[in-house]
Amino acid sequence: MTTTPLPVSTSSSSTGLDLSGLTDDDTFESEATWLNEILSSDPSSGNTDPTSLASLDSSLARTLALLEVATADTSALVDRTIDDISRGVPRLTFDLQLMRENALLLRSTLDAIRKRASGTGLSEDSQVSKVMERLRVLDLVKARMEAARDVLREAESWSTLESEVTQLVGEQAYAKAAERLEEASRSMVVFQNTAEFEGRRALMVSLQNQLEASLSASLVAAINGRDVKACKNYYAIFSQIQREAEFTAYYFGSRRAKLVESWTDASLDDCGERKINSEGYNGNPGDANGGARLSQFLVKFYADLHSLLNEERTYVPVIFPSPFPTLTAFIITTLEGLTPTLPHRLSAISTYHGSRVLPELILAYRATEDFAVMVDRIMSKLGDSQSTSSTPLPPQTPSKRDRRLSKRMSTSKRFGSRSISFGSGSGPHLMGISNGGEEEALRPWETAIFEPFLDWQVEYPSLERSFLAAEIARETEGNDLMAYLVGSSRDDGAERALWEHTVNVFGFADDAITRNLQLTHGFGAAGMVEVLDGQLVSYFDQRRSELMRVRKGAPTRSRKGQPQYSTEEEEEEAALEGLEYSSEDWGTFQSGLRLLGRCRTITELLTTFDGKLRSRLTTLAHTMQEARRDPSYTIPGTTRGAVTMLRQSGLNSIELAELLEPLEKAADGGAFPSKAQSVPKDLLPKARGATTEFTRATQLFLHDTILAPLLAHLADYATLPVWSTATEQRPAGVAIPTFSLSPTETISRVGEGLFNLPRLFEVYANDDALTFSITTLPFVDAESLRALHGDLSSPLGAPPTTPRMHSHRLSATTLPTPPPLPDLTPETVISTWLSSLTLSLLSHLTTTILPTFSRLSRHGAAQLASDLSYISNVARALDVESPEELEYWREALEAEDGARREGEGGEKEKAVFDRVSRIRGRRG
Repeated sequence: MTTTPLPVSTSSSSTGLDLSGLTDDDTFESEATWLNEILSSDPSSGNTDPTSLASLDSSLARTLALLEVATADTSALVDRTIDDISRGVPRLTFDLQLMRENALLLRSTLDAIRKRASGTGLSEDSQVSKVMERLRVLDLVKARMEAARDVLREAESWSTLESEVTQLVGEQAYAKAAERLEEASRSMVVFQNTAEFEGRRALMVSLQNQLEASLSASLVAAINGRDVKACKNYYAIFSQIQREAEFTAYYFGSRRAKLVESWTDASLDDCGERKINSEGYNGNPGDANGGARLSQFLVKFYADLHSLLNEERTYVPVIFPSPFPTLTAFIITTLEGLTPTLPHRLSAISTYHGSRVLPELILAYRATEDFAVMVDRIMSKLGDSQSTSSTPLPPQTPSKRDRRLSKRMSTSKRFGSRSISFGSGSGPHLMGISNGGEEEALRPWETAIFEPFLDWQVEYPSLERSFLAAEIARETEGNDLMAYLVGSSRDDGAERALWEHTVNVFGFADDAITRNLQLTHGFGAAGMVEVLDGQLVSYFDQRRSELMRVRKGAPTRSRKGQPQYSTEEEEEEAALEGLEYSSEDWGTFQSGLRLLGRCRTITELLTTFDGKLRSRLTTLAHTMQEARRDPSYTIPGTTRGAVTMLRQSGLNSIELAELLEPLEKAADGGAFPSKAQSVPKDLLPKARGATTEFTRATQLFLHDTILAPLLAHLADYATLPVWSTATEQRPAGVAIPTFSLSPTETISRVGEGLFNLPRLFEVYANDDALTFSITTLPFVDAESLRALHGDLSSPLGAPPTTPRMHSHRLSATTLPTPPPLPDLTPETVISTWLSSLTLSLLSHLTTTILPTFSRLSRHGAAQLASDLSYISNVARALDVESPEELEYWREALEAEDGARREGEGGEKEKAVFDRVSRIRGRRG
C-alpha cells in the first residue's frame, strides 16, 4: 500500500506561491526570510521603490490570501491521506496472512522436490532418476570434450611457438614476440601438474631470455641516449614477459655506471687505498702528493649522486608506472652495491686514525645528512608527501641491513616503558611519535643511507673518550706542569702552564658537546657527560700526582735546620724578620700561593662550563619535548628517519631519560619550586671532587713549604742526648736550687717559629687565594669556622670558645659540596691558617716524632713533659686548642708511677700511657 505525499508543488502552482522553500532548510533560514523573498520578487507590485508602504501593503494582502488558499488545499490533502490510511490498515492484516500461507506452501513444495532429487523417491519414479543420471553423464562428457579441445588448441599453438617467436625476433618485431609469449604464458596453467609442464616452462624461459638478449643492446643504447619513448616501449615489452626486474636492473646499471666507477677507483689515504707512485712515495693526507680523505670524497660523491637523482626525477615518472618505489630502489641498490662498501671504508678510517677517528666520522656523517636532506626534497617533489608509498617496492632479497634493523627494533622494545619513558607519560619514546608512526617515518632509502653510521653512533661514548683522552694527552705530553713550583719567587711558570693547559682542556670538553649533537643529535648526551666527568677527573688527578711528586721530592733542610741564602742581603733581611726561610723557600711559597689562586679560577671555570653544559642539555630536552608534542617536527639539518634510527638504538636509554627529565621539569616548572629541587647541583660531580682534591693537595704543598723549617728542627728531636741523661748537669760543689725545667733549644725554636707565622701572613692577608676553599685545609671544620666567624667580639689572639678542629678526607667520587661560607675577614682567614698549621705541626709531633723515642730517663721524661707543656702553651697563645693526644703524652710523662687513673680516658690514652711506660723502662 502506498500513500500519496503532500503535493506542495501542486499547491504552489494553484496559488502562485513557491511553498517548497518552507520545507527546505538550506534555502531559507526562517519563515521571515522566505516571506521577504516572496515580497521582493512580486512582479505585480509594479513599484521598484522598496520604501513604498502602499505597494508593500498590497503585496502582503495578496500573499496572505494566497497563503490561506494554500492552507485550505493542504488541509484537504491531509484529510484525504488519513482516510486512505484508515481504509488500508485492516486490509494489511489480511495481506500478511495470505503471504504467510503462500510461504508455507512453498516450503512444503521445496521439501518434496528435495526428496525427489536425493533419490528417496527412486522406487516410486525410477524413470525420472534414469533421465537425470543420463543428463549428468552427458554434461561430464561435454566438459571433458571442451577441455580436450582447449588442450589440442594449446598444443597446436605451442608446437609453432618457438618458430614464431624466433622469426619475430629476427624481424625485430619485439612487441609482437612479447605478445606471443604473453599468450603462451597464460596457457601455462593448462599444463599444471602434467609431465609436459617442466618442458614447456623451460622453453618459455629460453624464449624470454632470447628476447631479452636481443633487446639488451638496444635498451642500453636507448637508456644512455635518454630516449624516453623507446625506454617506455621496452619497459612494456619486459612487462609482458614478466621481466620488469631485469629492465630495472638494466636501467639502474646504465645510469649509475660512472658513479659506481668513481667510487671504486677512488684513491683514499685514510682508507688504505692510496697507490704508491713510481718513486715509492705515499704522501701524508693533505700533502700536495697526498690523496683525499673519505670525508672529502663523500661530499663530491653525494653531489654527483644528487645530480643524478635530480635528473632521474624527471625521467623515471615517464618510464616507470610507480616512480617513487623505483627511485627508492635506485637509491638503495646504488648505496648497497658499492664496492668496497661504505661500512668497510668507515672501518678502514677507524684503523687509520685510531683514537682520533671521531672528527672524520662526524664529517662523513654530516655530508651524509646533507645528502639525505636533498634526497628528501627530491622525493617530496616526486609526490611523496606522506614519506611512504602504497605501491610495493620491486622484490628484493632480504639484506643484512633488514636483519640488523629488525634486531635493532626488537632490542629497543625490550627496554619497555621504563627505559625510554621521559617522565611525562607521553609515550614510549623520548622523541617523536608512536611505534606505528615511527615505522612509517623510517623510509627504506633513509635506512640505506644512515645504517652504516648507526654502529658508530651507538659507540659514540667510547669514541669520545678515546678522542678526548688523546687530545688531553697531546696537550700535556712531555710537560711536568708542577716542575716550576720550586724556584724563584718571580717564576709563575707552574700556575701559568696549568691555567693554559686547563683552558685548552675545557675547550676540548666544550667541543665534545658540539660533537655529540653533530653525530647523535643529543642521544649520546648521557655517555658524553660521563666521559667528560671521567676525563676531567683524570686530568686533575694527574696534576695532583705531579704536585704530590714535587712535594715529596722538594729539597729538604740540612740536619741542623739552617736555611741557605743566595746573597748576604737575603740572609740579613731574613734574620731581621726572625724567619728561617731561604730564597728558594720564599720562591716556592709564592709559587704555591699563586697556584692556590689559580685553583680558584679553575673552579670558577668548571662552574661556568657546568652551566653551559646544563644550558645545552636543557635546550636538548626542550627539543625532545617539542618532538613528542608535534609528530611532524623535524630537527633542522637532518631527516626524521635519521632521528628515528637513533631513537630505536641503544643510545635512547634509561640513563638519557634520567639525565634530561629533571632538566625538562625544572625548565617547565618555573612556578613550581618542588620540581626544580630534583635537579642535580653539579652535572660533573666527580670533576668537582677532583678539583677540590687538587686544591687540597695545593694547600698541603703550602703547608709543607711553610712548616719545612720547623719540621727540620724536629727531625733529630727524638735523638737528643738529654732524653737519656740521668740527672741535670750542675757545676761541681755548687748547690743550686731546683726550678721548673726550661724547654729544649729545639722546641724553643719551634715555638718561636710558630709565633713568627702571623708575620708571614700579614703581607698576604688580603690575598683571595688564602680564602679560597679554606674548609679543605687540614684540621678545619666548616661549622667551627662559621662559629669562629660569628664571634666578632673575640680579637685575634684571644682564646675563643671554639670546638677543636679536626681533619677530614673525602673521596672525589662522593665529595659533597659544602654550603657557602659568609665573607671572611682577613683576621679570620689568618687565624684559620694558623690554626691549621699549628695543629698539623702538633699532629706531626704526636704521630711521627714522639712514637720514635726509644728510651727516657727520669730527667728526660721531665724535660719532655716540659717541652710538651711549652708547645701546648704556644698553641693556646695562637688561639688553638692542643690535641687530646698531646695532653695524654704530657700527663703520662708527668705521672709519678706512670699509670693512668682508673676510669678515665679511652683506648688512645691507654696506648699513650703504655708507650711511655715502655720507653721509661717500667714493666706491667
